[in-house]
Amino acid sequence: MCHFNRDCVASNKVSMAELCTACGACCRVIYVDQSPAEIRAIAQLTRVLGIPSDMQFAAEHWRPLTREEAMQRNPFYTRQLPADAHLYTCDQLGEDGKCRAYETRPLVCRGYPWYGKRPEPIPLADPECGYRVELPDPGDEPKDLRDEDAEEDR
Repeated sequence: MCHFNRDCVASNKVSMAELCTACGACCRVIYVDQSPAEIRAIAQLTRVLGIPSDMQFAAEHWRPLTREEAMQRNPFYTRQLPADAHLYTCDQLGEDGKCRAYETRPLVCRGYPWYGKRPEPIPLADPECGYRVELPDPGDEPKDLRDEDAEEDR
């Protein structure tokens, strides 16, 4: 298998799913912008309206963590996050690091870490994460990729 880079995935040498090492680090500590109250409110509203929502899964399976609890579960990742971050853990993470709700997991889990966007430097949950990427300096990037980004921004 090749090391991850955008050309590797684009050339179909490896799929995004194959890059996951199933270490479970991203589920031991989950970081999202919404507070527990916001997650519950969004879940309740979307449930009443009959709209599928990641927040319904989150309200049912994610438990809020204090920063201290998050540091015990995944210090590498927690140190990289803002001090006021809303942190959670998922009760669907098995002892083996695999998701027990893999087939029904929400999009926020399916899309980790870039959610369909181009790879970018972001805090990953584990130093050995299969999604880690070494990005070239912007000036070193092939012209066609820079043009692609410019098109997306318009």
